[in-house]
Amino acid sequence: MSQSEIVVVVTEDARADDRQVKAIMQAAADAGLERSKWLPALGMITGNGPSAVVRNLRRIDGVASVEGGDLTVAIPEPGLRRG
Repeated sequence: MSQSEIVVVVTEDARADDRQVKAIMQAAADAGLERSKWLPALGMITGNGPSAVVRNLRRIDGVASVEGGDLTVAIPEPGLRRG
């Protein structure tokens, strides 16, 4: 297989909650990506929570990519889910 990438797209002002982070992790696992390749790209550094994912992704214009497999995951803006 040739090189490919995992891409995570975050909409403006999105905040990843635990469910969204688990969805990203599951999708990456299903695609057979090595954890060491995609975890740093998502900005999920030990000790930081789900919000760190979005902060770090937004630092690079809302898109992160690493080599390892074919996968695209979009995190929708929570928008109306306030409460």
